[in-house]
Amino acid sequence: MINKKFIEQLKKDYRNQESERRQIIALSNDVLFHSKKAIFALHRDDIKIADAKLKDMETILLQLEKKFGIKRIEEEGAYRAAIEEYVEAKLLSLVIKGEKIDRIKTLKLDDSAYLGGICDLLGELVRKATNEAAAGNF
Repeated sequence: MINKKFIEQLKKDYRNQESERRQIIALSNDVLFHSKKAIFALHRDDIKIADAKLKDMETILLQLEKKFGIKRIEEEGAYRAAIEEYVEAKLLSLVIKGEKIDRIKTLKLDDSAYLGGICDLLGELVRKATNEAAAGNF
């Protein structure tokens, strides 16, 4: 015998989780997109645009945390990729501005987000140094 209420609840829960997943992925893709734009802006020394993109990302990330909870959003690979890219962009911004690399206090990010972001930051610093050398700024 099958408990129909159990099956119906299972279907409902699955649909809910899939809806959440699609929303988290969509918003995470926005963060990823803005992160890349912020990094490109930083390489062009367009701090104003980079800061605006970083602010947009922080707003989206805070919305995700509030709506779904940190435990739920960390289950999604798209979110994990997005926060690593965000950390990379944020830390690159700090380095270019001559500020200290430190925890980002406005968001709840785990150590793996920082480690991934810092590893990618090194590549961006090499690119920045190469661009500066190409421009004659040794």
